[in-house]
Amino acid sequence: MNILITIVLILLSIFLLCFFFFWVRTIRLLETKKSSFNFSIKIYAVICIICMNFIPIINSSFFTPIFKQNVSYFRQLWIWFFMLGFIFLILGLRILFLVRKMLKKKKSEGIQEKLKTKGVYVIIRHPTLFSWLIIYLALSFVFDSLYGVILFPFFLILLELHCFLKEKYILIKKYGKVYKSYMEKVPYRLISPPYNYLLFIIAFLVFYIGLINSAYIFK
Repeated sequence: MNILITIVLILLSIFLLCFFFFWVRTIRLLETKKSSFNFSIKIYAVICIICMNFIPIINSSFFTPIFKQNVSYFRQLWIWFFMLGFIFLILGLRILFLVRKMLKKKKSEGIQEKLKTKGVYVIIRHPTLFSWLIIYLALSFVFDSLYGVILFPFFLILLELHCFLKEKYILIKKYGKVYKSYMEKVPYRLISPPYNYLLFIIAFLVFYIGLINSAYIFK
């Protein structure tokens, strides 16, 4: 097993362990009726984000002189996906900024416990997770990462699972009918139109490019 695959597997293992312990810790705190978001849970979340976004960077085709196994996924088309990734990166950071700004405002007003339903929360119920997913995809495109592209569906499923668990064990119990009403008004948990259609088209193009370049990628 080469060193690159070993590093990626280590990062994935750390991500999965932190994801698991995040929810074990959260559910235990809920059972004892304590706060469901303490320092240890924050640490687990931060480690997950770092591991997830480090994979497309370490697997970048830019590092081929260091890791011979790193190959270009997009090859001649990379410049177009670089520009697309740059747009996604700005979008993801912009959403993060808007969410942080809203949280800071609510905290200063002393109403941080109130359910957030305005701003980006009018479009999707979990904009922060959506932003990190978009940032991950952006890094995969910008750094021309084979493993980053391949692992995108894996992280999408896990983040969808995270959203589902958060709603089931935290948000619905905390806000009750108010949150259920919010779910009816904003039916999209993680990805809303037109982004879901856009991602589907991009996924098809990326898959097609992978088929074209398969002889080079998996030589």
